[in-house]
Amino acid sequence: MVIAPTAVQGEDAQLQIVKALELLNRMEKPDVIIVARGGGSLEDLWAFNVESVVRAIADSGVPVITGIGHETDFTLADFAADLRAPTPTGAAVLATPDIQDLQNPIAEYQSRFFNSSGSEYIQTKDKSTESGL
Repeated sequence: MVIAPTAVQGEDAQLQIVKALELLNRMEKPDVIIVARGGGSLEDLWAFNVESVVRAIADSGVPVITGIGHETDFTLADFAADLRAPTPTGAAVLATPDIQDLQNPIAEYQSRFFNSSGSEYIQTKDKSTESGL
């Protein structure tokens, strides 16, 4: 995990957000970029409505998930992102798989492997017994 801290409101915010997105895209490609900040007034969230930030998100070669504000807050950055979460926590949840979702297919494949390997072993053993080996 790489964190690119930036201002998220105020005069410097839009430039810092754009530079952070550019930096993350130049690094060894991360799986996803989360652009997030907690709630606030429309003015507090305004950096995420600025064209340069919206374009940087849209131009990202890495998928971007936004989690800006609270559930009822929408910014232009949300529409440029690959996926919008209702909150910063929601963005983290969307970016990370549930361990059960990973374990269930593995258990299924493991079961299929052992079942098929075992039956082939039994069939081979039966044939060798029949032939007197």
